[in-house]
Amino acid sequence: MQQRRKGTQRERLLNGLVSAANHGGYAGATVSAVIGEAGVSRPTFYDYFEDRDACFLAAIHDVQGRLLEDVRSAVKASPSRDALTAAASATVEFAGAEPADARFLMKEALAGGPGRWTRATAVSGRQRPSSSRHSNAQALRR
Repeated sequence: MQQRRKGTQRERLLNGLVSAANHGGYAGATVSAVIGEAGVSRPTFYDYFEDRDACFLAAIHDVQGRLLEDVRSAVKASPSRDALTAAASATVEFAGAEPADARFLMKEALAGGPGRWTRATAVSGRQRPSSSRHSNAQALRR
C-alpha cells in the first residue's frame, strides 16, 4: 500500500508539473504551482525531487518514454517502407489521446533551452534529436 501511494504521489507531481507548465510555461511551473496542481505538500515534493528542474526533467522523461513506446510499437508493427508514416501516425494519435502531455513535450519541454537537453540527456541517457531520418528509424526499431 505504501509503495502504491508513493507511486501515485509521484505521478500526481509529474502531472501537476505538466499542467503548471502548460498553463504558465516553464517560468510558471514553480514548485508552488506544481504542488497546487498535484494536491500534495511541499515536503512531499522534496521527498521525490531535488528541485523544480529535477521534476521538470522527470516529467519530460515520463512523457517522452510513453510517446516513444507508442511510436516503437507502431514502427515494429509496420513494414520497413512504412516506418516513417507509422511513427508520424503514432505521434498524432498520442497527441489526440494525451493533448496536455503532447503540448508539454512538443512546446513547454523546449522552453528551458539547450542546457535542458544536456541535462536531460544525462538523466535519460537519450541523445538530442537527430536530423537523420535513417538513424531515427533505426533507433525506433531497437
